[in-house]
Amino acid sequence: MSIGYYIGVSGVMGSGKTTLAKIMSSSLSIDYVPKKLNSKQYLNDLFGSINRWALETQLSFLIEKSSMLTESLRINNFVLDRILDEDINIFAKYFYEKGFIDERGFILYQELSRHFMDYLPAPAFIIYCSCGIDAIKQRLKTKGKDFQDKYPVGHIDDIYRYYLEWFERYDLSPVYEINSEEIDFHDPKFEKTLLEDLDYIFTNSTTQIDLFGNTKTHNLGLLKEKIPYRGPAVNILSVTENKNIKVLNYPYAYIAAPFTSLTDNVVNNKSIGLFDNKNGYGKIPKDNVFRKILEGLSKELKRQNINSLLPHRDVNDWGRKKISSREVYEKCIYHVENCDLFVGIIGMSHGVHLEYGYALARKKPCIIINCTEINSSYISKGISSVQENTLLINVEKLNDIVRVISEINLNNLIHYII
Repeated sequence: MSIGYYIGVSGVMGSGKTTLAKIMSSSLSIDYVPKKLNSKQYLNDLFGSINRWALETQLSFLIEKSSMLTESLRINNFVLDRILDEDINIFAKYFYEKGFIDERGFILYQELSRHFMDYLPAPAFIIYCSCGIDAIKQRLKTKGKDFQDKYPVGHIDDIYRYYLEWFERYDLSPVYEINSEEIDFHDPKFEKTLLEDLDYIFTNSTTQIDLFGNTKTHNLGLLKEKIPYRGPAVNILSVTENKNIKVLNYPYAYIAAPFTSLTDNVVNNKSIGLFDNKNGYGKIPKDNVFRKILEGLSKELKRQNINSLLPHRDVNDWGRKKISSREVYEKCIYHVENCDLFVGIIGMSHGVHLEYGYALARKKPCIIINCTEINSSYISKGISSVQENTLLINVEKLNDIVRVISEINLNNLIHYII
């Protein structure tokens, strides 16, 4: 079952987000989520007695929407009307800071929200509907929903302020802003221009990279890109079927290194990449020096609070797991796609060359380690420290690798290398 993508549409109630989300769903022929939220049944109770119902209402929205996202991602691509981060960092935060949710209840809510956010992917990108407060209030008057008459005094103004603050901080996905006050979503020309903008977003440099540095130019007609985006790289179009592959918690590093040349049963000495290992033949024994160095590298990353995906260990269990070359390719490329830092010992490995090239294309922060004890390819010798997004490290001995890495603040590298 494939893992899809989803686009978030965000904004204050009355900003036009639902209208826009449904237009996008129809135009792109993808699902609209949520078609129905049973949690809305709480709203009349909520504004009848906020202190009694605030926590239960927010927990209900959190759990129902998280379950809905989990299921929808297994089935199809979709447009999400209001992303989960809005529920967590706008509405729940609002009720807590207003005193309607007590400290103990809010801690419970935060723990549960972290549980869901740890495994649910962020939107491929979001479109934020920007609309003035006066226009929003006027639109809400025409909605005809009974619970809106029960809003506390100043509720809409407060939520509007929370949205503005949230919009400035949000960095989990690329963000595009649309002026939903000035633009008429029902204009016959609107859908065509919107689709042109979306087509550009789907094919621009964050998803379809030109390895030789050429850039495409395009003036967005309706959408305004929010810059900079500093969150983890986003997977808009699924690279593979990605069956049962789980992304590690942020931040995590992908450790790439030669594989087959290190095993105790090499069938072909020229076959030296993990991707060349046709059916899991050859094992890397526990006493293998290079294996110990890779494990030491993983431990050093952990010491710096960075998780690691070491394919030798985590994909095929040091060669003990029988696994097809296709499955190795899918899993490795998927993790390069989703990692926050790429660490590569290239050597002569075809697989690591491919992984590093893909990491460059995805603009990942990269550390490339050259060691004189490992033969290097002609291409790997050409990598220099001026390569964009790459920190080049040269060491004499394999045993120097962990020590040198320990002297680098890897979290700074993740956040600031561009």
